Amino acid sequence: MADASVDRRDKPGDDRLADPCPTLLRAFATLFLLLTLLLSFPALAHESRPLTVVINQQTATHFLLTWRAPSSIDPRNAPALALGAPCTEQSRAMEGFTGRALYECAGGLEGARLSIDYPAYNPSVSSLVRVLWKSGEVSTQLLPPETTRWRAPAPETFSGVARSYFELGVKHIVIGVDHILFLIGLLILARTPRRVLVTVTGFTIAHSITLALVALNLVRVSVPAIEAAIALSIVFVAAEIARGNKNTLAWRRPILVASTFGLLHGAGFAAVLGE
Repeated sequence: MADASVDRRDKPGDDRLADPCPTLLRAFATLFLLLTLLLSFPALAHESRPLTVVINQQTATHFLLTWRAPSSIDPRNAPALALGAPCTEQSRAMEGFTGRALYECAGGLEGARLSIDYPAYNPSVSSLVRVLWKSGEVSTQLLPPETTRWRAPAPETFSGVARSYFELGVKHIVIGVDHILFLIGLLILARTPRRVLVTVTGFTIAHSITLALVALNLVRVSVPAIEAAIALSIVFVAAEIARGNKNTLAWRRPILVASTFGLLHGAGFAAVLGE
């Protein structure tokens, strides 16, 4: 009887029942892959494009305010933007999702309050605000959906601009569904805390680098091609997890995958803003 008991425990089927972790991981990976494929289709994906706002310094005291709302917003709820004191409005024109207004700011732009007003309701989209100074310096701020008031800063140094774009990249990663899915996949591939830290850091730095390069017009990319590549990058990571072959490069060196695809994700966001 003892031998028979040993034989039953040694059956392959009993081993699988005793260690369900690989089966559960494979089931989770399959679900993750299906979710990724579903959210990769543009028609079903969450609209992550922000309201883009540019304040362009024309002269020492004149500033041109332009804006464009994403097409996900109801046309009847298109926002109206304005600059407050010390700026006074000289002219205004609005058409559909875009608008422009010229201001004279006798005391300079610093401290002027930008207001973003939606006539019906707040559609919960972020706002990307860029100030283009006559000196060539650029100030950038990504406002969360609940923030509809913002005060203009003084011109930034180069290090300040670099810091702003890095912060912008981090914020975009946090609010983007595609980036969250991709990072979840990277966490599964990385496995250990140290590899997770290195992998996520590599993705964030790469994302911020191309975001800055494309946003500053130092590199030009095709929006449709980049968006397709981003969708494929998510599917690639999900497929690697579902396969479970830990001898592939994605499992052995997730930092390389994270950095390479991080460049794509950053370029995609910046390219959309430049449309």
